[in-house]
Amino acid sequence: AHRGQMNRKRAAALAATGSLTGLMTGMLGVGGGFIIVPMMRKLTDVSMHGIVATSLMVIALVGSGGVLATATHGATLPLEVALWFTGATAAGMLSGRLASHHIAARQVQLGFASILVCVALGLLVKAALM
Repeated sequence: AHRGQMNRKRAAALAATGSLTGLMTGMLGVGGGFIIVPMMRKLTDVSMHGIVATSLMVIALVGSGGVLATATHGATLPLEVALWFTGATAAGMLSGRLASHHIAARQVQLGFASILVCVALGLLVKAALM
Protein backbone atom coordinates (compact mmCIF):
# COMPACT_ATOMS: atom_id res chain seq x y z
CA ALA A 1 0.00 0.00 0.00
CA HIS A 2 1.05 3.56 -0.67
CA ARG A 3 2.48 5.25 2.46
CA GLY A 4 -0.01 8.09 2.11
CA GLN A 5 -3.03 5.79 2.37
CA MET A 6 -4.34 5.28 5.90
CA ASN A 7 -5.27 1.73 6.79
CA ARG A 8 -5.74 -0.15 10.07
CA LYS A 9 -2.13 -1.34 10.21
CA ARG A 10 -0.73 2.16 9.58
CA ALA A 11 -3.20 3.75 12.00
CA ALA A 12 -2.22 1.19 14.67
CA ALA A 13 1.49 1.89 14.05
CA LEU A 14 0.95 5.65 14.37
CA ALA A 15 -1.14 5.13 17.55
CA ALA A 16 1.62 2.92 18.98
CA THR A 17 4.14 5.64 18.13
CA GLY A 18 2.00 8.16 20.00
CA SER A 19 1.73 5.83 22.99
CA LEU A 20 5.49 5.20 23.04
CA THR A 21 6.11 8.94 22.77
CA GLY A 22 3.82 9.56 25.75
CA LEU A 23 5.45 6.79 27.78
CA MET A 24 8.98 8.03 27.07
CA THR A 25 7.99 11.62 27.76
CA GLY A 26 6.35 10.66 31.05
CA MET A 27 9.28 8.55 32.22
CA LEU A 28 12.26 10.45 30.85
CA GLY A 29 11.04 13.80 29.57
CA VAL A 30 12.12 12.86 26.04
CA GLY A 31 10.43 11.32 23.06
CA GLY A 32 8.73 13.96 20.95
CA GLY A 33 11.24 14.50 18.18
CA PHE A 34 13.28 11.37 18.79
CA ILE A 35 10.34 9.06 18.23
CA ILE A 36 7.82 11.01 16.16
CA VAL A 37 10.16 12.21 13.41
CA PRO A 38 11.62 8.84 12.32
CA MET A 39 8.32 7.00 12.65
CA MET A 40 6.31 9.56 10.70
CA ARG A 41 9.04 9.53 8.05
CA LYS A 42 8.76 5.76 7.80
CA LEU A 43 4.96 5.48 7.95
CA THR A 44 3.71 8.51 5.99
CA ASP A 45 4.31 10.64 2.93
CA VAL A 46 4.23 13.84 5.01
CA SER A 47 7.04 16.24 4.08
CA MET A 48 9.93 16.70 6.49
CA HIS A 49 8.67 20.21 7.25
CA GLY A 50 5.23 18.80 8.06
CA ILE A 51 6.75 16.11 10.26
CA VAL A 52 8.81 18.67 12.17
CA ALA A 53 5.74 20.89 12.59
CA THR A 54 3.73 17.94 13.91
CA SER A 55 6.50 16.98 16.30
CA LEU A 56 6.80 20.54 17.59
CA MET A 57 3.03 20.74 18.09
CA VAL A 58 3.07 17.53 20.15
CA ILE A 59 6.03 18.77 22.20
CA ALA A 60 4.27 22.11 22.82
CA LEU A 61 1.08 20.38 23.95
CA VAL A 62 2.93 17.95 26.22
CA GLY A 63 5.13 20.74 27.60
CA SER A 64 2.14 22.98 28.28
CA GLY A 65 0.41 20.12 30.07
CA GLY A 66 3.51 19.54 32.16
CA VAL A 67 3.74 23.20 33.13
CA LEU A 68 0.05 23.28 34.09
CA ALA A 69 0.35 20.06 36.10
CA THR A 70 3.42 21.37 37.91
CA ALA A 71 1.80 24.72 38.66
CA THR A 72 -1.42 23.13 39.95
CA HIS A 73 0.56 20.93 42.34
CA GLY A 74 2.03 24.00 44.01
CA ALA A 75 5.54 23.79 42.58
CA THR A 76 7.35 27.06 42.03
CA LEU A 77 8.30 27.65 38.42
CA PRO A 78 11.71 29.28 37.89
CA LEU A 79 10.25 32.06 35.72
CA GLU A 80 13.52 33.87 34.97
CA VAL A 81 15.23 30.65 33.86
CA ALA A 82 12.18 29.64 31.83
CA LEU A 83 12.03 33.00 30.05
CA TRP A 84 15.73 32.93 29.09
CA PHE A 85 15.44 29.34 27.92
CA THR A 86 12.26 30.06 25.97
CA GLY A 87 13.81 33.10 24.28
CA ALA A 88 16.93 31.19 23.30
CA THR A 89 14.83 28.27 22.05
CA ALA A 90 12.67 30.60 19.94
CA ALA A 91 15.78 32.19 18.44
CA GLY A 92 17.23 28.75 17.68
CA MET A 93 13.97 27.63 16.07
CA LEU A 94 13.86 30.74 13.90
CA SER A 95 17.49 30.18 12.85
CA GLY A 96 16.78 26.53 12.11
CA ARG A 97 13.68 27.40 10.12
CA LEU A 98 15.62 29.89 8.01
CA ALA A 99 18.50 27.44 7.51
CA SER A 100 16.12 24.61 6.57
CA HIS A 101 15.21 26.42 3.35
CA HIS A 102 18.83 26.10 2.24
CA ILE A 103 19.45 22.50 3.32
CA ALA A 104 18.20 19.41 1.48
CA ALA A 105 15.74 17.18 3.37
CA ARG A 106 18.21 14.29 3.13
CA GLN A 107 20.91 16.39 4.83
CA VAL A 108 18.45 17.33 7.60
CA GLN A 109 17.69 13.64 8.11
CA LEU A 110 21.39 12.75 8.23
CA GLY A 111 22.03 15.54 10.71
CA PHE A 112 19.14 14.40 12.88
CA ALA A 113 20.35 10.79 12.77
CA SER A 114 23.86 11.92 13.72
CA ILE A 115 22.52 13.81 16.72
CA LEU A 116 20.50 10.76 17.79
CA VAL A 117 23.61 8.57 17.62
CA CYS A 118 25.63 11.08 19.68
CA VAL A 119 22.91 11.36 22.32
CA ALA A 120 22.57 7.57 22.50
CA LEU A 121 26.33 7.14 22.89
CA GLY A 122 26.40 9.82 25.57
CA LEU A 123 23.61 8.08 27.49
CA LEU A 124 25.43 4.74 27.20
CA VAL A 125 28.65 6.25 28.53
CA LYS A 126 26.81 7.97 31.38
CA ALA A 127 24.99 4.76 32.31
CA ALA A 128 28.26 2.78 32.22
CA LEU A 129 29.95 5.28 34.54
CA MET A 130 27.16 5.24 37.13
